[in-house]
Amino acid sequence: MMIIPNTRTSPSKPNGFQSSVIVLLAFMLMAAAISVFMGQDNSWDLRNYHLYNAYAFITDRSQLDILPAQLQSFFNPLPDILLLNLIGNYKPIIVGMLLGMIHGINSFLIFKIAQVVLFKLQPFQLSFRNISLQITPFKVSIFLGIAALVAPMSIMLMGTSYHDNLVSIPLFISILLIVMILQSPHENQSLLLILAGISAGISFGLKMTSAIYIIAVGLTLFIVVREWSTKIKTGFQFTGGVLVGIMTSGGFWYVKMWKSYKNPFFPWFNNIFHSPELLDINIRDARYLPTSFLDGLLYPIYFMYNSSFNYHQGGFRDMRFAVLYLLIAIFCIVVVRNKFLGKQKKPLTPESQFIILLSCFAYVIWLIQFSIYRYIFLLEGLAFLSIAIILIHLFQSSKTSMGILSLLVLISLSSASYPKHQRLDWRDHYINGQIPDLEGLDSAVIILGGKRPSAFFIPGFPVTTRFVRLSSNMHGYLSPDSKFKKDSYALTQNHPGPFYLLSWEKFLYTEQNFLHYFNMEVDTTQRWHLQNPHEPELTFWKVNRE
Repeated sequence: MMIIPNTRTSPSKPNGFQSSVIVLLAFMLMAAAISVFMGQDNSWDLRNYHLYNAYAFITDRSQLDILPAQLQSFFNPLPDILLLNLIGNYKPIIVGMLLGMIHGINSFLIFKIAQVVLFKLQPFQLSFRNISLQITPFKVSIFLGIAALVAPMSIMLMGTSYHDNLVSIPLFISILLIVMILQSPHENQSLLLILAGISAGISFGLKMTSAIYIIAVGLTLFIVVREWSTKIKTGFQFTGGVLVGIMTSGGFWYVKMWKSYKNPFFPWFNNIFHSPELLDINIRDARYLPTSFLDGLLYPIYFMYNSSFNYHQGGFRDMRFAVLYLLIAIFCIVVVRNKFLGKQKKPLTPESQFIILLSCFAYVIWLIQFSIYRYIFLLEGLAFLSIAIILIHLFQSSKTSMGILSLLVLISLSSASYPKHQRLDWRDHYINGQIPDLEGLDSAVIILGGKRPSAFFIPGFPVTTRFVRLSSNMHGYLSPDSKFKKDSYALTQNHPGPFYLLSWEKFLYTEQNFLHYFNMEVDTTQRWHLQNPHEPELTFWKVNRE
């Protein structure tokens, strides 16, 4: 059964496989160049858990360390294993280039999605003196891919370990498969829909924030698909694929978390799974959520200014969401007016409806649940495609709509700010630092102090050195009888080897007071600076039992 009855003739293919390969390579090379220009990743997440989680999984440090990467110690390490392998085999600048090339695939997929959605755009000619240029859907799609590539968050994430622009790749693949089905249904559409679900599910298994888009896709399909019987069939096929994808990329980790903590999504959703290690609450980061309904409505306007209110790691400025916000409002007014006046206007194609509704649903879900700008990287990439769809619908002339689109893109890019933060100049090694020659280090326990990231240095220590955090961004959620608390106390009281504190001078007073609860004290006369460019103030102190 077809999802969407479609009597349109299939468009000719002016650009085939060879053209797509050239465009893919071009986007990958541009992204690699951007990554090299931006510098070496030194993000908080990299220093806190990306390197440690992969290293801990490969070497099985579950019985040695206690919360070294804080709450993030329990994230799926699969994408970080790729990162660790790259770092272990290539120079940092090559790692940056390779990551950039991978991240460039996002812009290529946006180009392919735009090709499908804009396939009915009428070509037109631009002439200036003796120069003539034909504007085609292919060229407009490339233009939209470039606009996505050089967006503020795309630039900021390029070549880093955040993974928001890694897990977006299977999400974009899922969207591409769905718009292909909606544009031209055929006999293999059930298989394509299942594959779309699998691709989206793989993204969720790697990083659970992808749920924003999976839920949005489900809601959008329910609206765009017409017949009730087909809605149900479509829902089952997509959902089934999602579950297969989730288990493919995350199943091994969910099983491990269940066996260890009785919560497959540990530490999330403990109000549902009731792991004895945590309080029965749902942990979430609510720092950037809107304070009121009006505040939430104004977020796209805030993005036009140097905004750091929902991205604390650096301000940004981008007007694309404000433009889209305004155009959606105008579009709704025009639709209502035409209906009231009895004017008949050709409706949006199903694939165009899908892109617009997906963007709206995903944005609302993001606003309610997270409001962390990194998590709408995918919507940032699709924003100008949505703008193009609305402009084409509002104006009869392709030349007019594409002219306005070009002007909006140029104004947006020229007025945008591109935060360059948490980066280093390219060096000989990805992690640089000289660990002091501490007595008994191979049998020592290192107490990681403060709540700043320091677990990234752990792979450089002897494999028998143990690490523990006695306070972290997770300790406030631990239950009174948590095994983490019991094991930490037992380790501090019974370990026969030496203890050292790795922390920052500004936290030392707090650390000293805290260690008294464990009958320990910091020997401030014995200290060693850990010279490094990543966390320059990191210092070791000898710790003794009182």
